[in-house]
Amino acid sequence: MKAHPEASDYRQELAKTLLNLSALRIQQKQPETAEPLSAEAIALLTGLVERFPGEPARRVERARGRSNAAGNAQLAGAPSKAMELDRKALEALAEARRHEDSTDISYLMATTGTHLGDLLDERDGISAALPTYEKALGELRKLARATAARPEFVRRLVEELNEIGFRLARADSLEMARAFWLESLEVIRSKKETDPSDN
Repeated sequence: MKAHPEASDYRQELAKTLLNLSALRIQQKQPETAEPLSAEAIALLTGLVERFPGEPARRVERARGRSNAAGNAQLAGAPSKAMELDRKALEALAEARRHEDSTDISYLMATTGTHLGDLLDERDGISAALPTYEKALGELRKLARATAARPEFVRRLVEELNEIGFRLARADSLEMARAFWLESLEVIRSKKETDPSDN
């Protein structure tokens, strides 16, 4: 039996496909055709949030869609649009978290937040980006310190600490850069001591 095009799963998969096609159009140097695909995907996901207001997972999926669309907008040369999408994604995730907290929400808040921080740094400088980076790092720290932390969470925390440290050094904030790099070193050493796969 075929799923009806109005079925929620169908619409969610359609939104994901549209976002993938948007990314492909950007890779093909066709940014003017990418944005309408992202907009259609977000509209579909927004419709699902409105149709199922009691399901926080719908808000998370819309936030994920906005976060993906933000990356597409940045690649298409529209950083202001990318920042707007990242901010809306973070608002939706904060709303979803009021109903249910999850690893997925924390990780998506971290990745979206670091992307927004990068955009802010490029436009306004590292000082403007630091509060956003700190919130994102807070999410990654929480994930990396969990007893059963997944290796990708620890790796992402180390990568972001190093990248933000580099951005700080580039802006001549050397003491702050050093603090980020020392934290990165501490995370690596603490995980190496507890990782049985290295023994």
